[in-house]
Amino acid sequence: KEGLNDLTFRATDVLGNEAFVNISFFLDSKKPRISRTLPIRDFSNGEFWIDFKEDNPELLALNYGNPTIGYRNLELDIENQCTLHRERYYCNADANLNDYDGQKMEYWFYLEDIAGHNHGSRHLTLDIDVTYPVIESLNYEIVGRNVNFDIGIIEENFEIVEFMDSSDLNPRWRTLCNRLKDGHCLGRKSFRSGIHNLAIQVIDEAGNSVSQPVSFTI
Repeated sequence: KEGLNDLTFRATDVLGNEAFVNISFFLDSKKPRISRTLPIRDFSNGEFWIDFKEDNPELLALNYGNPTIGYRNLELDIENQCTLHRERYYCNADANLNDYDGQKMEYWFYLEDIAGHNHGSRHLTLDIDVTYPVIESLNYEIVGRNVNFDIGIIEENFEIVEFMDSSDLNPRWRTLCNRLKDGHCLGRKSFRSGIHNLAIQVIDEAGNSVSQPVSFTI
């Protein structure tokens, strides 16, 4: 049967003398199957994800690189970097992509089981961005219950500016602006009366983020 088999062989002669030999082995006839890898497009900052189905995984490796810098291999610790849920593994890998910053790079995963069966994911090409956004300035003006924000940002691959107000009953990230005008995020938000402690977060398209606190009273 599939999995661990533990056999005992017995030899007996006509006088009733016996000898025993034990043999244990794994039987794995099913090939591993990679279901999904992320990211699938656009940017990466070195964070990769994979989920796959395999009863007896032996080796999982992330391969990445380009012809200019070269190709590298990162072997994952399946036991510590993966979570098993309903017969499916979910894993994440963090690769140091500093040498590839600002370039295009391809990546793929390689999976092998205990019986030597293997499966490679499709090769995907991404833009690499490991440079964090820079908040150059953070200014605001209170007009009644409204606050006008002017945040100077340095980031080539800008995605969004969010804020979270810790004084809210249910604090959550809210969008302040999703585009820059001459390198500035210009946003206007309304707040209730009282003290407000905000976290301002700038995120780029690769997922790099930087935050800065700001407090004011309405």
